[in-house]
Formats: sequence, structure tokens, C-alpha cells
Amino acid sequence: MLQPHDIEALIDQMRRTARTTWGGPGPASEPGRWWVVVCGEPLDPGDFEQRERAREALRRRAAALGVAPAECVWVWDEANAAQLVAGCFASQERAESYARELAARGLCARLVAACDD
Repeated sequence: MLQPHDIEALIDQMRRTARTTWGGPGPASEPGRWWVVVCGEPLDPGDFEQRERAREALRRRAAALGVAPAECVWVWDEANAAQLVAGCFASQERAESYARELAARGLCARLVAACDD
């Protein structure tokens, strides 16, 4: 029977495989990671339907510009806007470079310190 740590390891491996297959930046293997998030419309904390529409609009816009993560990880913080994790990096410099690349494609991108995913 699988133990919880075995399941966690399997999920981590599946996540890495999915991200590698997609061809985007993979997750960092060390602490001190940086997420590059693409930003969309403001979110209304009291309106679930509006939040879902904002997320879907951002997902579609990002996909149309070549950013299609294998899994959608959404960030909700003080920015109070739809934010989709486009990549995870161990180096702040690499994250900044990727954010500039996304901005050149027409997306609003910013860096945030990564949370445990």
C-alpha cells in the first residue's frame, strides 16, 4: 500500500513530467523559487461567477499568446486580480527574463515569491 510520502513524490513527478512535456519552464527543485504570473482583470471577492469569467478570459488570452500551462495554478493576493502562474524558476534573473518575454508578447506579467504548490 502506498504511503502518503510516496503519493506526494508521485504527484511531484507527474507535475514535473506534465510541465516538461508542455515545454514551458519546469518547477524549481530548491527553496527560494519565483513564480512568473500573468495578470488579468480585477476580481470581485463576493462574485464567484465574475471571478470564474476573469480567470477564463485570462486563460484564453494567455493561450492565444502561446502560454498554455499543463495545469492552471491561480494566485490571489493583494493585487486582487486574476493571476495565472506561467512559470516557476529557481533564479530571480531567469524569472525576470521570462516575465520580459511574456510582456513582449503583450501579457501583463509580474514576479511573486513562490508558495508551496
